[in-house]
Amino acid sequence: MSNESNTISDTQQQGMLSEEHAKIYDRQIRLWGVETQNRLNRSRILVYGMNGLSAEICKNIVLSGVGHVHIMDSQLVTQFDLGCNFLVREANIGENRAKACHPNLQELNPLMKVTYEEGDSLSEKPKEFFNNFDFIILNNAKLEEQIKINNICRGKNILFIATNTYGLIVTSFHDYLDNFEYKLKSDKEAIQKSESFVPLETALKANLSKVRNLSKMWLGVMTLLIYQAANNNILPSVEDGQALFNFKENGNVQKYLPNVTKTQLDMLTLEFCSVLCRFAHAEINAVCAVAGGELGQEVISVISRDRTPLNNFFVYDTFETFSGIIEKLQ
Repeated sequence: MSNESNTISDTQQQGMLSEEHAKIYDRQIRLWGVETQNRLNRSRILVYGMNGLSAEICKNIVLSGVGHVHIMDSQLVTQFDLGCNFLVREANIGENRAKACHPNLQELNPLMKVTYEEGDSLSEKPKEFFNNFDFIILNNAKLEEQIKINNICRGKNILFIATNTYGLIVTSFHDYLDNFEYKLKSDKEAIQKSESFVPLETALKANLSKVRNLSKMWLGVMTLLIYQAANNNILPSVEDGQALFNFKENGNVQKYLPNVTKTQLDMLTLEFCSVLCRFAHAEINAVCAVAGGELGQEVISVISRDRTPLNNFFVYDTFETFSGIIEKLQ
């Protein structure tokens, strides 16, 4: 089931700012210029999985003036969502999450087109469906689905982000295609730059033995994600760090990270695995707000091509380092 109630003007469909839009976004236009605002206005973004993190991402991109945001979800609102997703209310319990989020998200910016769709995983959609978008953000999906959707996006030149939330930790993977060009402004001139990205499938096969000081937190959350892939998307219980530790010890991580070393895996001690499991089931509002703000700004900057992009794994860690970590694995 989908919703297409909020139509947009011919001017907006052409990616041009109307007089009304120019007045509303006057401050932003002064900050980054008409060309950037037009790019945002032309953008069509699909966000799948309306959890607390994606609600924060959506808030930022809708307020920026992105032309069309389409939200999708197959899950229903539960009591759990009320503590981390500011777009839903108690009255929405039992309702599809995308449908429940839609009215409050649209209200944030009535000038922009926000639509929703219920049901279906993205991997069940025909490939033609993806032609409607130029940016896809996938939230808390299974690892195999992330790989599949990323490959579809690659074939259609669609920018791609996949995120996962594990309590005090948020992780994301970014693929902006083979040659992503952007400009960095200096006092004198704009400097043309470019970054090369690889698909998730390739990044997972990177030679980790050549990576100095591989982030323990990145490897930990990847192990959680791989555990879910092997267990029907189910995490180990809060009290069962031993299950995650045994999973790692039995060589299961190498199925998706074939070049990880024993020394790197040894960083994931039983104590560390137990702490990961203790927090992994939660979604914390404050963590979602900060990470969602960063990732929302990343989407805006990638569309406007005005700063160095995240390439390619990003970990926001409020458990140990209280910082953002980038692992570029190619």
